[in-house]
Amino acid sequence: MIESNEKRVIVEQGLILIVIYFLVNFMLDRGSIFELAAESFVIGIGFILLIASYNYCRRIL
Repeated sequence: MIESNEKRVIVEQGLILIVIYFLVNFMLDRGSIFELAAESFVIGIGFILLIASYNYCRRIL
């Protein structure tokens, strides 16, 4: 299992990615705020799941 500290770090990295992606695209005026927020959220959650599954598989093998 993934330790508590690792989970916290993964979630923090995902949240940072959401904020950075949102701010960069908002500054470049690439769509409405709601579209960018939804897209940023999906990318951040995808990143969190990708890293968590990688860590889980690494511990199994």
